[in-house]
Amino acid sequence: MQGRPQAKDYPEYYEKYIGLIQEPQIVEVLAAQQAEAAELFGALNEDQANGCYEEGKWTVKEVFGHIFDHERLLSYWLYRFARGDAMPLTSSDRESFVKLADYKHRELDSMIDEYKAVRQSTIQLLKGLPEEAWERHGFAGEVLLSVRAMAYIIAGHEKYHLKIIRERYLS
Repeated sequence: MQGRPQAKDYPEYYEKYIGLIQEPQIVEVLAAQQAEAAELFGALNEDQANGCYEEGKWTVKEVFGHIFDHERLLSYWLYRFARGDAMPLTSSDRESFVKLADYKHRELDSMIDEYKAVRQSTIQLLKGLPEEAWERHGFAGEVLLSVRAMAYIIAGHEKYHLKIIRERYLS
């Protein structure tokens, strides 16, 4: 059912996320990440969550919101491709998504709850996929991606951003 994606499953750009996840059981990785992220963000106070490391950069809340916004989008693409939908999908504008979400005015606890709901939805979707669905591909933002690669991109994207938060925002 699981296992790492092959180079044919995604464009080279996504290696920066997929390469961060070495484990072959992606559902277990996603479940462990959920606990880790909830603990990290749950330990922050509002001042820390609203802070940024440099003028013009996203706040911690905005990075966190971007993580689950991106997961929601990729999970939708993954769902469509897993179900055999060959209709090419459009990419998104992450900057406008974060700006319009207005995360800086959200309560951090509410954001953690939303993150957990999105992650649980992703995990349950992946657990329910038939074996052959993991190999299906589709076009999103003019690039070919496999269902398997998108699951790894979700995990790697989160790992990438949590590392930035720890190193640049909380150090």
